[in-house]
Amino acid sequence: MRWEVLDLVPLIPYAVWSEQDAQRFREASLQALRNANLPTWDHVSVAESLRASGDMQELVPIEVKPDLLGRVLARTRSHYGTDLYEAHALCALMRVLVLELAHVEAGPVPSKMTQELVALAMCHPELCDVLINCCLQAPQVLADLIFCPPAAGLVCHLVATWHVQFQIDRDYRNEAADSVQASLLADCLEVLRYHFVQGDAAPAESARLLIVMQEHDCGGSDGVPLLPIGLDHLRGLPVDIKRQVRQSLIEMASAHATSLEFAVMLKAVAVVGESLPPAEAETVASAYRKAFHAKERADTRWVDVTGAAALARLAMDHGHLQPRIFYPLDLQVELARRPDDVVGLGLSMREQIRMLSRAVVGYPESVPGDLVEALALAIQAGASNRPDRGRVDAFTFQMDNQVRGRQGPRLESDLIEAVNRLEVPAQQERLVQALLLVEDPLILAMLLPRVPAVYRERIVARLRVLTPDEASRAAFVTQASERGQALLDAGLPELASAYLREAQEAQRGRNLPALAVQTLNQQLQIHYLSGTFDAVASAKIPDGLRPEHQAEAQRTLDFFRALVCLKNEPPEALKAAGIFHSLYRQHPLPAYAINLLAARVVKLLGENLFRVVVGEDAEMARLAIDEADRAIPSIKGLSDMSRAIHVPNCAAMLLAVGRPREAMNRLKELASAERTAESTAFEAVASARLGESDRARALIQSVEERYRDAPLLVAAKNHIDHSAGFGAPPLVIFKQEATVEMQATLFRFLKLPASEQAEVLLGPHRALERLLIAAFQDALAAFQRMLSFLKLDRNKFHEDDFNGIIAALVEARLEGSLGWQAHEQAPGGKTTKGNAGERDLVIRRNGADLTVFEALKASSPTNVEIARHFHKLFAYSSADVLFHVTYSDHKDVSEMRAAVEEVAKRPPPGTTYQCQSAIPAKGEMPGAVRGSYRRNGDDVTVIFFVIDMRQEGQRAAVGAPALIVNADQ
Repeated sequence: MRWEVLDLVPLIPYAVWSEQDAQRFREASLQALRNANLPTWDHVSVAESLRASGDMQELVPIEVKPDLLGRVLARTRSHYGTDLYEAHALCALMRVLVLELAHVEAGPVPSKMTQELVALAMCHPELCDVLINCCLQAPQVLADLIFCPPAAGLVCHLVATWHVQFQIDRDYRNEAADSVQASLLADCLEVLRYHFVQGDAAPAESARLLIVMQEHDCGGSDGVPLLPIGLDHLRGLPVDIKRQVRQSLIEMASAHATSLEFAVMLKAVAVVGESLPPAEAETVASAYRKAFHAKERADTRWVDVTGAAALARLAMDHGHLQPRIFYPLDLQVELARRPDDVVGLGLSMREQIRMLSRAVVGYPESVPGDLVEALALAIQAGASNRPDRGRVDAFTFQMDNQVRGRQGPRLESDLIEAVNRLEVPAQQERLVQALLLVEDPLILAMLLPRVPAVYRERIVARLRVLTPDEASRAAFVTQASERGQALLDAGLPELASAYLREAQEAQRGRNLPALAVQTLNQQLQIHYLSGTFDAVASAKIPDGLRPEHQAEAQRTLDFFRALVCLKNEPPEALKAAGIFHSLYRQHPLPAYAINLLAARVVKLLGENLFRVVVGEDAEMARLAIDEADRAIPSIKGLSDMSRAIHVPNCAAMLLAVGRPREAMNRLKELASAERTAESTAFEAVASARLGESDRARALIQSVEERYRDAPLLVAAKNHIDHSAGFGAPPLVIFKQEATVEMQATLFRFLKLPASEQAEVLLGPHRALERLLIAAFQDALAAFQRMLSFLKLDRNKFHEDDFNGIIAALVEARLEGSLGWQAHEQAPGGKTTKGNAGERDLVIRRNGADLTVFEALKASSPTNVEIARHFHKLFAYSSADVLFHVTYSDHKDVSEMRAAVEEVAKRPPPGTTYQCQSAIPAKGEMPGAVRGSYRRNGDDVTVIFFVIDMRQEGQRAAVGAPALIVNADQ
């Protein structure tokens, strides 16, 4: 414990002592750390076993990875407490030695001290934590560590995840910072490459880094994508090392083909390029097939087109493995084995179709016929729910956007790309034939406008046969409405009518107050698409609606009447723009903003969509673009149909004001399934204006078969060749998408400052404070429930173990719904030594602290740590709301509460106590004390909770025996 004094004063040995004395201190320190009673990496923590299995008796041995990065990634953070180990005191000693590295002049690398410290980190996880924290506090330390082979992989990991370690919000980063991070990561990986070549580091570290990078890119993190940097590094490794990295990934991924590891492994296989050895190919194929037979259904969301193509290539290289990869699910056998699991088998077939579609899209050479045939047979097997014929429905019961946060395109988009990828007409014909067997009209309606024009008549004919009685049975109440909407989107109002009537029947009597407005919306869509504009003009608001629904119905009428204005001859663009502008001001929804820009395109470009405007018209066009960008700052929140409409209209305006490069960049943001004849036409014109006429003509030629003689494509070709103009209305969105509007509203809500988010939810009065209090009350109530059924031995757990549980509970309540981040043991503020403190829990938003949580275990009301933790709050953050929690192990919890209330009256110097008030308990949600303070002219609130760990009141109520009083009470 004597080393704890090092936390009280800043100490750099070489700066305060002579070299001889400093060296003696270093040697003595290293000796003390080597002989320390610290847990090793294979130590089994009771708390960890409880968290992992729920049973303290199951002390599962820990597999210790051979490399430092592997040990860090495999370890779940645990705290061993200070009763058994001198962890805290010795960590202070380790911290002094590590931080001194940042101040020592450069010399031979790695230095002997660096190697000694890394060796200690390889032995003791607590010391490894100190090493990592010091790197974050003094990044100069990384320069020494990167040249130490055992630590090089860990340095690459820290650099790759630097903004995650510090939780730097995107608002506080920029492209320059991302570029520097990417460059630094590439440099670190190059040093790691040197260690690989010298045989001083294991290639398995590269495999681990690739997985970390994939997790970063798939986790919704902003900033530069990391995996491409990692794959470039892999590409540059010597062949034998690349093979070892690939082998390590195969070993890591073989247990779970639905994991991120499997997706990364397939990408690595594609990068290495050469055929897999038979044993490795066998492992991959077996793991993939096993995923389709596991109890939990197959889930291939992480595998992109490159990975799927690599898997297909493996099947082609090893012909005997084709059945396991192209046909992983033997449907006939599984139907006989699981006759009651038709839905589950259908979902598995859906994943099989997805993987095969992506394999077709990403295949680097001519697509082999075996792969196309496998996809066609999979589609046929999933086309309808007819188990007696060996088929299950893989299309109707879809959960692409509902299950486990699925990312990436829908299955329909994968199939569209697969059809358009095929170059051999016979292969394309085979795939379309299979798709025409599908009994879900939704997928065919979505395919219709995006497949080659030669197939569209056959798809329409099939859709005419698929009446509501003949189509597959809807799996959800809303599915009939979705099918009708998809048919409307495809321009088939007469076919949509039957499904919309079925939807109305299905929802009749369900007490849906918005049903009448929804019905009005869909009826107006049918009138608009059918060209019966008089019916739109004469439509009326349904009777008996409540005021809020009357207002919504009026907006719906105005919306379609504005659309009709654009269809009139001549178009009444100014009137339409006025209506859409008014609608947007009332309710800033994407559909209104998209059509407002479309109306302005008509007004400014008129009869020539390829016109270049000057003067006042150019200024109006620039203002229109700026206003549209403010309304829709990112197209990510739009549906694919909305993007396919809005982006070409933006491109038309940008071309008109002489900004072809920007128009080109925006058009390239569209996914291939979202590209239309209009987007291709504007991209071709943009290429021509950038001096790439040959590319422009080739672009048009490449899609002529798909779109045949689409008027805008023909006009673009004439414009490029002869500078001809073309008069046509721009694209408009003719439906108010409730889901998309909700997504856009949620997107804007998540962009609001935290205080405004709280006011939206709770009203203006102390909204942020009340929201945080409610979140912590809810989390602490759940924590107290856990105390009862887990039967925790409180004396074997450190307070940080309890904090970890609280952090997870708070994070679950705040991060997903509000976008606030909860960070356990986050560095920040100041300790008495002047270093960054380790705060128990921080809630952050946009890089700023919203609140800080400090907690302690106390068995006596006189415990001085109660006041010390209270004072630490003011040193740790400048947030306006702070939380202090006492885990009370005192028999009389009221005495502990009284002690905390007295402590609350004595803030640290520089802070003035004002008053305190009680926050009453609500049911099982614990009460608290609210302390008000004044610091540097600002009001600060501290919320004090006391949690009864003994639960004596509950025990007495049921006659349970009282707990034995601890000896220190």
